Amino acid sequence: MKEKGLLEEFRILRQELLEIQKTRIWGVLTYLVVVSGVSALQSNFYTPFLYIFLIFASLPFLWYTANRERSRIRIASYIKMVIEPQVSGLGWETHISKWRQIAPGKRKFQKILDHWRYILSLTGIYILIVITCFFLLITTDTEFLIKLMGVVGIILCLEAYRYLSKVLSSSGEYEEIFLRASKSIEKKENEQSDNKE
Repeated sequence: MKEKGLLEEFRILRQELLEIQKTRIWGVLTYLVVVSGVSALQSNFYTPFLYIFLIFASLPFLWYTANRERSRIRIASYIKMVIEPQVSGLGWETHISKWRQIAPGKRKFQKILDHWRYILSLTGIYILIVITCFFLLITTDTEFLIKLMGVVGIILCLEAYRYLSKVLSSSGEYEEIFLRASKSIEKKENEQSDNKE
């Protein structure tokens, strides 16, 4: 009976992982629609504030991506550390984790490169548009204050990327938390069964 419940939980969590991927795609598409609208406005009349707007508009999308990635990592860690050990036949998260540790070419530089490739595959369109807007803002005749706003926007974008990088590096922390929680729950269950006897 317990295994059936765990399988249902596994199915629901896998569905949630798919939903996370879909929402990331919708975030990119929404940002592209915003960029298209601003570009149409920009073609009718020039104002540097539209570039500033696009730079700052990327921030909520970057933060949202980071938070969705954090949810994805928590779910995958939970599946790996709590569900898979209790259900025979499940083991994808455990298998992929072990494979990543022994995969050929996984030297430190390769891991760093893979890490940033993944980040850019998630958010590359944001940084491409932000850098383009910043370049256009800096190279046009605009006031110092407007250029300063662009610099602040770039700094905030870099901070958002640092946060996303930190989130993506935190999967081991979640695995440790779930491992400790599982051991604590198991210990309590053993104590309760000992008390009943």
